[in-house]
Amino acid sequence: MRNSLRDALLEIKKPGDKIYLIVGDIGFGVFEEYSKKFKEDYLNIGICESNMIGFSSGMSMNGFLPIVYTIVPFLTMRPFEQIRIDLALHKRKVILVGVGGGLAYGNLGPTHHSFEDLTLMTILPNFAVFSPSQPSESKEALTAALNHNGPSYIRLGKNGEPDLSKFMLKGNSNLKNYCYDYKKADVTILTYGAITYECIIAAKELIKDKVNVAVVSFFKIKPLPKDILEVCFESKASLIVEEHTTYHSIGTHIASKIMQRGLRGKLKILGINDKFTEEVGSRDFLLKAHKIDSNSIVKTIREMIT
Repeated sequence: MRNSLRDALLEIKKPGDKIYLIVGDIGFGVFEEYSKKFKEDYLNIGICESNMIGFSSGMSMNGFLPIVYTIVPFLTMRPFEQIRIDLALHKRKVILVGVGGGLAYGNLGPTHHSFEDLTLMTILPNFAVFSPSQPSESKEALTAALNHNGPSYIRLGKNGEPDLSKFMLKGNSNLKNYCYDYKKADVTILTYGAITYECIIAAKELIKDKVNVAVVSFFKIKPLPKDILEVCFESKASLIVEEHTTYHSIGTHIASKIMQRGLRGKLKILGINDKFTEEVGSRDFLLKAHKIDSNSIVKTIREMIT
């Protein structure tokens, strides 16, 4: 996803425009072409994230459009006060791009895991929030952020996420339907971000056993597309899967919205429980440890339909 966003930025960026890339001592092997091509519009500000946010706010006030890039927990948690006051309160047009959402940096331990970031960023007024599920959506998210009149946050995976288009039945700018038509499915999985691929693997496995499972993904987290709520009302049963805590999560927000209208079907949320990760290992290892890998999703759906 990060390479796709870089390619989109290189395509969109023009000499003399107001777009400015700021990184926090990261992006080596990713932004070399950008830094050479647009030397005057690139700055590695070092490991000082709070200053980075304040700096980007000041640039925005002077007519620039800063894109700020670093690892998710360092971008969203370390300088949260500056994000809240310098960006959200003053509605500054700054695009925050976090790499390594969820458990992508699994081997680096809990300091580098990010299962609280969407809770933090979505509670801030004026913010738009995006979480692409596949590389092609990185450009969609960047374009949407550029068109948003205020601050934005884009949560990326790390790299190597697969193209999901071969599984897609239909889609639009708000949602994409994979594997099976959700209007006819026994269970619909609602999801976002890199975990979408695990959901598709689970759906394909269940379909082999005559359990019709649809996967519907969305990358616009805030504002939440109304289409997502309609999917819930048109589905027999819904499972929301997140690579994020389920405590004050996107899933709980969706549940709150649909409960206010009166849900008739089943609804369950599957994500990271309210705890830090004690194990150290790869993302695949940690998805299994937190029981949000494809096998765990299969097991959860079997329990839902029995």
